[in-house]
Amino acid sequence: MDGCINKQEDIDIKDYPAMMETSHSHVRYVSNNDSSSQEDEAGDKLSELPDDILVDIVGRLDLRTTVRAGAASRRWRHIPRLLPDLKIDVYELRPARPSPQSVDLALTAYAAATSWLLAPSTRRTIRTLVLSFYLIDPHLQTIGRAVEDVAERGGLEFLQFTMWTRPGSGDLDRDGESVGRLFMSFFDTYPTAFKCLTSLELEKIRFSESDISVLLNTCSKLRYLSLTECDSGPASHVKIDAPDSEICILKLQACGYRTVELVNVPKLAALYCTEWCGDNPPMRFGYVPCLKIISVSFACLVWQEPFKLSEWLPNCRNLYNLSLDFQDEKISWHTCNRNKCEDSAEKTNVPWDSSNFQHPSLTLLQIEGFAVEKTVMRYLRQLLCINPLFSVGNDGPLCHWFLLFVV
Repeated sequence: MDGCINKQEDIDIKDYPAMMETSHSHVRYVSNNDSSSQEDEAGDKLSELPDDILVDIVGRLDLRTTVRAGAASRRWRHIPRLLPDLKIDVYELRPARPSPQSVDLALTAYAAATSWLLAPSTRRTIRTLVLSFYLIDPHLQTIGRAVEDVAERGGLEFLQFTMWTRPGSGDLDRDGESVGRLFMSFFDTYPTAFKCLTSLELEKIRFSESDISVLLNTCSKLRYLSLTECDSGPASHVKIDAPDSEICILKLQACGYRTVELVNVPKLAALYCTEWCGDNPPMRFGYVPCLKIISVSFACLVWQEPFKLSEWLPNCRNLYNLSLDFQDEKISWHTCNRNKCEDSAEKTNVPWDSSNFQHPSLTLLQIEGFAVEKTVMRYLRQLLCINPLFSVGNDGPLCHWFLLFVV
């Protein structure tokens, strides 16, 4: 191998842009005692391997090592740019305790590495591209242009964006709107990239009222969307009307919406909602013919209105897996102590009435965080009467019942 990297010596991330742009192809990183002929011989033999073997080797490395391998040797320089499947994560470049300066430095290095790794090559077609980065200008333009070029060249089968806000900018009321505008500007600037997007994870963004529907309808290949701590303003409601969307999985975690109304989401198959503190129930279901899995975690609070499961889910006719975690708040006449708080409900927030609970495809009902008393047991008996093929199992203490219905 005509260049080598001492394993004990690392390259500082501030050097990455220069490494990506260097015109010479022979860079050698050595330690003072790196003079072993045996190491040189081993390196030369490794470099004699064919490109497809070297591509397989480099494809198993993390981002830092991949960049170092490409910069360290004339023989290896083109290998990272032959990779058909790439995962480029800014977390691999940032320090364990990031500061504002170190985050900017890491993202500068990340943008340079991304642009270099995604450069066009007649010898490869990028099939899979997984990118994780911060929503920070001006680096977004470099990343966006590189991905847009890949999308325009064709052949991209899977594209995932995971976008984080700058560390320390997690206040939605203070920063959410500016981050939302930045994201939507990024979205509008690179339409070809977003049309190829299949998976998207976002956090701490304040959208406008129609942004999510526009996003889902425009990203024609998007199948997975995860939102964490997002909203459209204090006590906001959102309607998702996306008849042209391919979205299959929607995850909402600790979002600030009062309600989410799924007006028309025809391909949605799984909905996961955790740490909810809005209206009760948190979702309204319109046209969701393919919805089969619902998993919701929310505490029943004193200001929330009661609701019936049968009245909540009438449009979910193909449901086969329903998981409800009431976080040990007062669902019957007994309150457990796992998440006891001043706002805990002082009445029954989920009336146990199964008379209209018609879900013939349901095979699993998992309920956590309630007291097993006569009301609940009566509810279970009614369900058994509706479908005598159900079987019920108890797994553990009163506060954690799992009801398994086997068709």
